[in-house]
Amino acid sequence: MDLQFSLKEAAAIADVPEPFVRKAVDQKTVRPRVVSSGRAVRYRFGVDDMLFLKVISRFPFDLPRQDKDALRSLVEGRQTRAGKWSKAKTDFVVRNGDLAIVVECKDVRRRLSRDLATYRRGVKRIISDPEIMSGEPVFAGTRISLAHVAALIAKGIPFEELAEDYPALSRADLDFAAIHSKMKRNPGRPRKALRFVRRALPPERSRARPKRP
Repeated sequence: MDLQFSLKEAAAIADVPEPFVRKAVDQKTVRPRVVSSGRAVRYRFGVDDMLFLKVISRFPFDLPRQDKDALRSLVEGRQTRAGKWSKAKTDFVVRNGDLAIVVECKDVRRRLSRDLATYRRGVKRIISDPEIMSGEPVFAGTRISLAHVAALIAKGIPFEELAEDYPALSRADLDFAAIHSKMKRNPGRPRKALRFVRRALPPERSRARPKRP
């Protein structure tokens, strides 16, 4: 069964900007599985979806819709030829008359496979225990917060420096935190302004005090 990931996870693992993924979903360029959660709609992306997004996001120009549809068919493995495009092992070829352009995807596939393995392994390293830092997600066997390490990576702190400061973390842990650092938190509900309500005092306390002579 194909692995399924949320939109934020798919964007981070594929190293594609989240707005790019959302636009692709809105325009139906990519068609992830739709899951209903109450009134909300959630998307679940497979590995083929992430590969397709990674490929089209690397083009130096925006491909026409027909080319994107053809590429998606090839990536999904439904056929080996679609429109001007054809599949050649790990690469894709577009032909126009006697001209052929090869889109090499070997490195793209290798990078995605590596980051996917890093993410799956990293998820298993994270625990949330109410007795450890009030349930803050941490790396197993430590009190090191995932969010804290991810924030440091997002600020550009070198891995070498992080490895010195947190020797309990492996390079795989840091690689996972780097992927996690690309995920923006969902905006929470705005806090309501405090309201001060004057309550009526009980009868025995609301009586006027006798005036001093």
